[in-house]
Amino acid sequence: MDSDSPRPALTSERLQGLEEAEALQGIIGNAPDPVLYTLTFHSAFAVKIFEVIRREGRGIQGFDRMQQSLRESVEQVRSSLSSLPDECRLERFLGPSADSQSALMRLVRDLARYKNWMLGEPNHPVNDSTN
Repeated sequence: MDSDSPRPALTSERLQGLEEAEALQGIIGNAPDPVLYTLTFHSAFAVKIFEVIRREGRGIQGFDRMQQSLRESVEQVRSSLSSLPDECRLERFLGPSADSQSALMRLVRDLARYKNWMLGEPNHPVNDSTN
């Protein structure tokens, strides 16, 4: 994403489909372009890998490497979130608890949706709020 690329608006219709709308709004409003790119790229990658793992199961060739790549992408998202200003109020996504992990994965899904909006793919499956 270059600095000339517009950031898609979080319309009321889009906000309704998000799981962590307030956090995503804070990120979009405060993240520099390189950080937003990192967040959305690694989130979209993590969601795609998770979909493959869920669909194919443990028997798929390369399962361990896919699982490791998923962990690495989620950790990159966590690291990038921790670099954002305190006014984004992202602490609840950064802790080691199960609640924090669940919240982080909801935010990852939202960031992946936002990436698809950035790419102009409104009908991509990740944009479906039922995922």
